[in-house]
Amino acid sequence: MRLTDAHRVMAAFALHGITVGTLYARLPEIQAALGLTEALFGLALMALPAGVILGNFAVAPLVEKLGPRLLMLGGLPVFAALTVGVALSPGFSALCLALFVFGLGLALGNLAINLEADRYEARSATRVMNRCHGWWGIGFLAASLVSAGLIELGVAPAVHFTGLAVLEAGGALLVLRSLTESPSRDGSGKQKRFAIPGRAALAIGGFAAAGIVMEGVARSWGVIYLRDALGVREALAALALPAVIGTLTLGRFLADRVVARRGALWVGRGMALLTAAGLGIIVLAPAAWVALLGFAVLGLGICVAVPLGFSAAAQQPGRPAAETMAAFALISTVLSFVGPPAFGALAEVAGFRVAMAAFLPLALLAWAFAPVLTGARK
Repeated sequence: MRLTDAHRVMAAFALHGITVGTLYARLPEIQAALGLTEALFGLALMALPAGVILGNFAVAPLVEKLGPRLLMLGGLPVFAALTVGVALSPGFSALCLALFVFGLGLALGNLAINLEADRYEARSATRVMNRCHGWWGIGFLAASLVSAGLIELGVAPAVHFTGLAVLEAGGALLVLRSLTESPSRDGSGKQKRFAIPGRAALAIGGFAAAGIVMEGVARSWGVIYLRDALGVREALAALALPAVIGTLTLGRFLADRVVARRGALWVGRGMALLTAAGLGIIVLAPAAWVALLGFAVLGLGICVAVPLGFSAAAQQPGRPAAETMAAFALISTVLSFVGPPAFGALAEVAGFRVAMAAFLPLALLAWAFAPVLTGARK
C-alpha cells in the first residue's frame, strides 16, 4: 500500500498519541518507585499541564519559523526520549522538572501536528483533521495496552521508554521523511512573541468548551457516576469509559466526510444538540443501560469539538495560523485541567445528577459560538 501525505500526517498523530499513552500508563509505577504520597505525586503531576500551558503560550513562533514537517520529523523522537528522564527521576524535584519539560514537548508536538493537518487540508482541499485526532486516540489506546503487557512482564519503565524513543525515531523517519512540505495559509498577520488568546480564540474555546470539559469529566468520573448515582456494580460501571471513548473515536473517523458535505457550522451545532441529549439522558437515566446509552450519545456529541476548534483557529484572519492554534490549545489545556475537579466539587455538594446537569449550559454555549467555525481565511 502506497502511503499518501494524508496517511503520513495521520501517522504523526498516532506517534504523538503513543508517546503520551505510554507515559500515562506507567506513571503509577514511577510514583511507587519514588515512594511519593498521593498528595505529593498529585503536586508533581501539576508540572505537566504547567509545561503544556507555557509551551502553548510561547512555541508558536518556533513552529512557524521551522515548519511543522521538520519539527515532527525531529521532534517526535525527542519528545519520546523525554519520557526516559521521567523514568530516571531520583526524587520529587527531578520528577517535577522532567514532567514540566515533557509538557513543553507535548505542546510543541501537538501544535506541529495540528498545523500540518490544517496545511494539508488547505493544500489538498480534503478534510482530514477529525480522522487525525481519531488516530491520536488509537495510538494512545494501543500504547496503553502494550504498556499493560510490558508491566505484566516486569519490563522497567526506563527500558520501555528507551525502546519507545528508538521506535519513534524509526517510525518518524520511515513515515515523515517523504511528507510533502505544505505551504502556510495566506493572509497571516504579523507574528507575535506569545500566543495570547484573542477574541477569535476565546470564541472557539467557547464552542469547544463542552467537548473538552465533558471528555475530561467522562474519563475521570463516568465510572464513579454509574457506581454511586445508580448503584451499579463495578464491572458494569466500568463500561462507561468505553461507551464514551468508543463513540468519540468512531465519530472522529466519520466526521470529515460529513463536514465536507454539510459544513462545519451544521456539524458543530448538530454535535451541540447531541451533547445536550447525551447529558440529559445521563442525568435522567433510571437504569444503567440508559445511562450507558447517554454516555455513548455524549461521545458522539463531543467528538468534533477539538478537531473543529483547531481547524477554525487556523482559518482566522489577522494572525498566523500557528499563533491562533496555540492560543486555542492553551485554552483547551486550562479547560481540561479545571473540568474534572469542578465536577467533583459540585458532586460533593449537590450530588452526581445535579453536578452532571450543571454542565448542560456548555452545550448551549457550543451552539451559540458555532458560527466561529466558518472561518474567513482561505
